Amino acid sequence: MAWDPMNILQLAKRMDGEGSMLYKIAEVVAKHDEAMNDAVWVESNRTASHVTSVRETQPSGTLRQINKGVTPTLSQVGQEVDYVGFIEDMSMVDDRLIRLAPKGQKQTVRSDEDIAHLKGLSETGSSYLFYGDRTTTPGAFDGLAVRRNRVGLPGVFDMAGATAATNTSIYLVTWGKDYTHMLYPRGSKIGLSKEDFGLQVIPDPNLQGAYLPMWISWFYFDMGVVTRYPRGLARVVNINHAETMTNLQPLFDRMIEAINYAPNRGREGNLVAYMNEDMFNVFDKLAFDKTVPNVYSIDSGGVRQTYFRGVPLRRSDVISGSEPIAPSI
Repeated sequence: MAWDPMNILQLAKRMDGEGSMLYKIAEVVAKHDEAMNDAVWVESNRTASHVTSVRETQPSGTLRQINKGVTPTLSQVGQEVDYVGFIEDMSMVDDRLIRLAPKGQKQTVRSDEDIAHLKGLSETGSSYLFYGDRTTTPGAFDGLAVRRNRVGLPGVFDMAGATAATNTSIYLVTWGKDYTHMLYPRGSKIGLSKEDFGLQVIPDPNLQGAYLPMWISWFYFDMGVVTRYPRGLARVVNINHAETMTNLQPLFDRMIEAINYAPNRGREGNLVAYMNEDMFNVFDKLAFDKTVPNVYSIDSGGVRQTYFRGVPLRRSDVISGSEPIAPSI
């Protein structure tokens, strides 16, 4: 069954209900990574890939005079194939730890270990979202960086930094089924699942000939990303953090250009900007100081959200502060 595009928690609730195992897994993923929570998720139209029709040109209208006809125009549509990556992890807890746990807390021991692995799984998925590259990593899907990886390409706005050791980017993503969205495999439940293999006796990897009784959980997180509309993704590249701190105006200029590049200048879909902690601190301090009117914070439901010209800013721990320099085309 195909579901309407929703974020990961909304889909889990719709599919299995709040409180289900699927919902609990999705909740850990969403809480651990804001991009995973912001994203719209769409079921792929193939088992491990997704074919998207991308409109390359728009049809145009024609002024018609009375008693004179109009020549029909057609839009040009191309097809792109995006792929699903299958990310998996295994959690193991020694049976002795379960036996030693106080009454009523035996399951908590496994749950705590499972949550740690789910957080790691979420971080791995987020890393591929930004930096996945099928040409260098077999089984990966192309992430956001590789789609906007050269200065001069549409949607790439250059800060002209030249030191890879302090180089980063800001990614402006318009989430929506017609713009940029995540994929989960056809026929699956958001690509998220857990298999409880129970108590297993396995070889001790550190002692030949010895065995261990272990409680084993296996986790699956199958995902990909699609940029259906080119303007649904922009990247401000080659940001040298140290140099930027001495003069913020060029960064503001590139950010404004990237926002104006977005569909209808950010008025369509859900436009969000993602950056690493260093860059987020720059904006968050400006919002606190109230020295730049276009950078501000608003309390919403007990959570303080920082904005630049109305665009919410998010910190992502996987965005590198030492990205390769984006070259020119």
